[in-house]
Amino acid sequence: MKKDLYINSPLIESLRMGQIVDSRVWLKMDCLQPSGSFKLRGISHACKKYIDKGAKEFISSSGGNAGMAVAYSGRLLNTPVTVVVPETTKKIAIDMIQREGANVIVQIIGTRPTIMRKAWSLIKINIFIHSMIHICGKDTQK
Repeated sequence: MKKDLYINSPLIESLRMGQIVDSRVWLKMDCLQPSGSFKLRGISHACKKYIDKGAKEFISSSGGNAGMAVAYSGRLLNTPVTVVVPETTKKIAIDMIQREGANVIVQIIGTRPTIMRKAWSLIKINIFIHSMIHICGKDTQK
């Protein structure tokens, strides 16, 4: 699959920030990505690579932007997604992830290690997309 799942988001110059640092400052508007954050760039790239390697499902452990990016990527790649979230995750975030078609598991004890262990326990031949570590390279910087 060649087509990127993210958009080429615009740059906007910040005159005020530029004045503060005495240089030109450009802001990358990745909040306009379909999933709402820059995380879609690296995560969608990782998901496509894992599909090429035979992945049949994605598993993630983030109730935030990373979980949303995996859910969005899975929908576009016709690949099931499960996202494990801590109980402190806001309902709106869970609803948004589910709207993308992902299965959401709420982990009652919501520390990062317990969420990660729950997500890892779901892996059979599926792929775990870590919320902090994903494939990122120069081809995701467009």
